[in-house]
Amino acid sequence: MELSREIIDGVTIFTFGSRLTDANIAHIAEAVDAQIHLGAVRLVFNLSQVEFIHPAAFEYLMFTHERLPTLAGELVLSEPSSYVRKLLHDALQVQFVCSASDAGAVEYLGDPHRHRRD
Repeated sequence: MELSREIIDGVTIFTFGSRLTDANIAHIAEAVDAQIHLGAVRLVFNLSQVEFIHPAAFEYLMFTHERLPTLAGELVLSEPSSYVRKLLHDALQVQFVCSASDAGAVEYLGDPHRHRRD
């Protein structure tokens, strides 16, 4: 599983490989949860390369999305692939904040005047 992490202006950006499977969700959750435990609660998930999301990985995405506001944080999806956009459109009634780029997501999360979800 390809997973990279970068921190820009206090925002932690995770870039995922092409497949989020049941076999690699434990690795993904461990990496993301470790950063949250260290206080990183402004997260960006770059999903530009994602071509498949297993239901267990999707559940973790939803869990993280719902958990971060309870920690005064937020999750922004960056550059969602056409597969991810279709999945979000078809499967969700929850609204994710999406950005066309990592830089746009960092700017959004760094804006103290944006409307925060509580």
